[in-house]
Amino acid sequence: MKRFLKVMYSQLASTRLTLVLLIIMVVCMLLGTVFPQGGTQEEYLKAFGQVRATWFTRLGFFDVFHSWYFLLVGGIFFLNMVFCSIDGWMGHIRPKPARFKEASTVQWELGGKKSEQMLGVLKDRGYKVKQVYAGEGAGSFVAQRGLPSRPVSIIYHFGLALTFVGFVLSALTAFNGEVYIYPGETKKIPRSSPDMTVNRWRSKLGFSPGNVESLSIYLESFDTEYTWYNMKYYPKDWKSAVVLKTNSGLSTKKVIEVNAPLRYRGLTVYQMSYKQEFDIELEDTTIHVEAGEPFEIPAFEGKFSVRTVRTGVLFKEGIKEPITPHGDLYYKAPDAEKKKRVGRLTLDSKYYFEDTPLIMRNFTEASGLYFRRDDGVVFLYVAFILFMVGLFVRVFWTSYRVSVHVDEGEGKVYVSAKVAGVAAYEEIELAGIGKQFQEMTP
Repeated sequence: MKRFLKVMYSQLASTRLTLVLLIIMVVCMLLGTVFPQGGTQEEYLKAFGQVRATWFTRLGFFDVFHSWYFLLVGGIFFLNMVFCSIDGWMGHIRPKPARFKEASTVQWELGGKKSEQMLGVLKDRGYKVKQVYAGEGAGSFVAQRGLPSRPVSIIYHFGLALTFVGFVLSALTAFNGEVYIYPGETKKIPRSSPDMTVNRWRSKLGFSPGNVESLSIYLESFDTEYTWYNMKYYPKDWKSAVVLKTNSGLSTKKVIEVNAPLRYRGLTVYQMSYKQEFDIELEDTTIHVEAGEPFEIPAFEGKFSVRTVRTGVLFKEGIKEPITPHGDLYYKAPDAEKKKRVGRLTLDSKYYFEDTPLIMRNFTEASGLYFRRDDGVVFLYVAFILFMVGLFVRVFWTSYRVSVHVDEGEGKVYVSAKVAGVAAYEEIELAGIGKQFQEMTP
């Protein structure tokens, strides 16, 4: 058993395993690029046909980043990063003196000098020296100047490991949706979903997903803001003042804006869009219309549409003024290639289209909120910071680690160095140490 664990440890701490795993991940990413992800079964059947779509679905090609093999590779990569870091750290704090002599890159004659003189040279050059072996007429030392590179490397290795923890958590828990809420209305937003990979797996194994916690969002108000520039309206912001209530009765107030989402326990709610509805009152009937959607008016064969109803607050020359809801009316005749603007509808005001009076009534606007749960995001943020800090220090902070083995019996000193940082040069440093050592008298 001990031998088996030792072999497993050596394999998991192998850089060859790292290379193999990275190649597999690149292949998975290529599959995720070639095959469309997150589509419907009908779309895949139409694109690939019954036989190929069935096989590609079974192989997970349409959902690569949630597939069991991608998550397995990610888990092994995490273990690989952890064990590589442990192995490197153990080599840093417990260097093996037996390798100092065979790993040396330069050899100098002692010429009657003692090992203490070699240590004096290193200390004069700003090194902190640690003796790791002492024997009769021989000794081994490790000298460090600057920040040790191995612990720094472990920082960004740990960041890489956390990255894949984040990937796996995202693959298991991520889901999204959208909801439209009118002012004064309450809607439910789930914190869990049957579409989550972890819940799909539980269902396949015959387990119930359990109770699905949901949050209640009450919309107090929805405000649209425009600016006036070059004789046109330009959107400035959309703001949804909401009250978030949990099943336990806790409530939170938040104004959701385009770049200021609501966050709660892994769930993020973004300001996405809006939906506008109104009635068009005719002489003998009323038509219900949704902005952006085509509609028909009796006695006319073509299609009408109102793209967007301008409403809310206008910021013009430092002054805020309310906007009376209004929208441009477009008409596309049956034989026309394009629709054209024929006028403007204003709330509670009469507009005539070819002698037919049209009045906009009962305008309402709903806030469109997009919600997403992704438990891996926090890990990805932390991983990115650790990786970038570790990589920055590793690249730009000079570090020198010198290994020395002095054999007075052979009359030689064996030296090797490892350097890190763009301004660190191994050959120059070893040449400087050698020159200073050779100039010393026995």
